Parts: sequence; C-alpha cells; structure tokens
Amino acid sequence: MSDSNSASDPAAATEIARLSRAIYVDPEDPALYLFRGDAYLDVCDLQSAIGNYKKALSLVSPSPKATTGSPFSFANVTGKSVAEEIRPGRWIKYQLRRALFLWGQILLDQHRFKEALVSFEESRDLGMCFASVSLRIVAAYIGLGDFDEAIRLLYSLSEKYPTNANFHIIRAKLYQSQGCHDFVAIDLRKAIQADPSHPLIMELLEYVMVVATVYKNKAAEQIKKGHFDIAVFFFSQALELDPFDWCSTFKRGVLFHALGQSESAIEDFTTALEQPERDTTRDSEIRAHLSSAYNKLGVDHFRQGRFLQAAAIFSLAIENKSDEAILYRNRSDCYLKMQRVAEAKDDLQRAAVLESNQQRK
Repeated sequence: MSDSNSASDPAAATEIARLSRAIYVDPEDPALYLFRGDAYLDVCDLQSAIGNYKKALSLVSPSPKATTGSPFSFANVTGKSVAEEIRPGRWIKYQLRRALFLWGQILLDQHRFKEALVSFEESRDLGMCFASVSLRIVAAYIGLGDFDEAIRLLYSLSEKYPTNANFHIIRAKLYQSQGCHDFVAIDLRKAIQADPSHPLIMELLEYVMVVATVYKNKAAEQIKKGHFDIAVFFFSQALELDPFDWCSTFKRGVLFHALGQSESAIEDFTTALEQPERDTTRDSEIRAHLSSAYNKLGVDHFRQGRFLQAAAIFSLAIENKSDEAILYRNRSDCYLKMQRVAEAKDDLQRAAVLESNQQRK
C-alpha cells in the first residue's frame, strides 16, 4: 500500500499533510501520530498507518506531557483527560493491532507468508482476538511448509477452544496431506462432537471410510494367504479409522482366537456384541466364538492349576453357549479339583443330557 491512495483522496491528503506539519512542530506528541495513522488507515495505506501507530505507542509514557485542549489531543477523541487516555495507550494498541491484522491478511492473500506471520504475531501480542489471529498464523505456517508448527499451534487452540470444530478439521486436513490416516480419524471424531453439521465433516468421513476399506481388503488378502498375524494388523488399522465397525471387530477376534490370543479374542467378541449397529441375527454366531474363546482361556488356567479362575471362566463360556456339553465337563473337572463334588456331579449330568440330545439329532 502506498501514498497513491491518499493522493486520490484530496481531503485525506490535506489531513495527512496538516498532521505532518504539526508533527514537525511537536514530534513528541503521540496523539499526532495516532491521528495520522488513522488518516492513513482511512485510505488503506496500512504500512504507513502501522508505522505511525508504533511511533505513537513508543511515545506513550507513565507521565505523559501533552497539552490539554490541543486540537490533536486524545481528549478530542473520547472526551477523557489526556493523561487518562495516553497512560495505557489502549486506543493506540487497538488501532495498531487492527492495522497489523489487516496487513497480515493482505500479505497472506499475496502468499507472502513469512511477512504475514510476523504481522499476525505482532497483532496477537497486542491482544487481537486469539482464535481468529491464530488461525491465520496456522495458515502462514502451512504456506511456509512448516506443518509441525502448524499442528502444534492447532493442538494449543483445540485445547483452549474444545468446542470449535474448525481447529480439528484443519488439523485433520493437515494429517490427511501427510498420510496420517489414524490421526485424521481422531480429529474427525472430535470435530463431529463439536459440530456435527460442519460442512467438511462429510468429505473427511468419506476419506476415512475409503482408507478403512483399503485396510479391510488387505486383511482379507492376508487371510487367504494364511498370514493371520498380518491380517490382524490391517484390521487394527481399519478399526483405528472406524472403531464402530462391529464386523471387522468380530473378524479380528476370530483371528486372535486362531492365533491362541484368547483374551484379545474375548475383548473383540464382547465389543462386537456391544455395538448398537451390529447385525443382531449374527449374535448367536458371535456368542459361539466368544464361548469357545472363554473355553480356551479356561483350559489354560486349569493347566496352570488356577482351578477357581478356570471354573469362573467356564461359567462365562456356558452363559454364551449353554448347549455345549464340553463346557460343563470342563467346569466339572475344576469343581472336582476343588473338592466340590456335588457341583461337579450336577455338571456331569448336564453334559450327559446334552450329549444324549445331540446323539438323537
């Protein structure tokens, strides 16, 4: 911005010239620089306005020397005494931070990111609206390619303003550009909590679902090859992006069970049964797998001599599949080890009935 704007406005040019003459006579009066800064601001000469505001601020002191009644005194602006208005320099700071903010926005639009960053930071330090100016500082960092600093600032902003979805959305977009899919999903969930109607949520949601599908397909390929451990890895990646996918959770549980990781299998089967969007017609199938995982875990405890724990685990297995004779026989073995003969006998009888019914079928 240059003086060409003031030249095209004769009134502004006259006012600026008059203030310049006054400053020549009294170069220590901050009010004159303030008013000249305002005049430059009126004609959009932001650089000159900023220079004048900074000069005015530098002249402000705890014991200002100014002439009350001067045509350029602060008293003429607000009606307050000169000393009362100059001491804090509040109006000067307000005008300066406003000019710095506007100038920073112009620089940002011109892709002069380094200069914009300096201008926005000065504006922030003078008390400009923190959230608004910080978002533009983030934009400047992104323009400079300093994604780490942009993300660091976005974390600070999201902690300070947890209900502002914009910070989560911008950070998710940054993570998307860097291929950090799981972090995209985390910020997307936070954005949905903050503002489920945000216009960019659907775009990010589609991106996350596409990536999750890719991982699921890779898991399926590894299952065909018999590489269950690698398939578990891909299912885990998919579930980081879509934690409410009950079917992938169930499939990972089956893989854990096949790999002998009973506790992980149990956790996945239980989680799948807790998902409200699951296909409830498959509950019996999931429970059968859950019962089998409990049975395996119970056997492990029994072999290690932990009979009480094993009996409790076999009971959980029976809760999920009460028509499996082997579960009662296994629990009966635990009861016998603990000298609980009557309970062992009851379980053996139930097992015999179930086996008899199975033979009739």
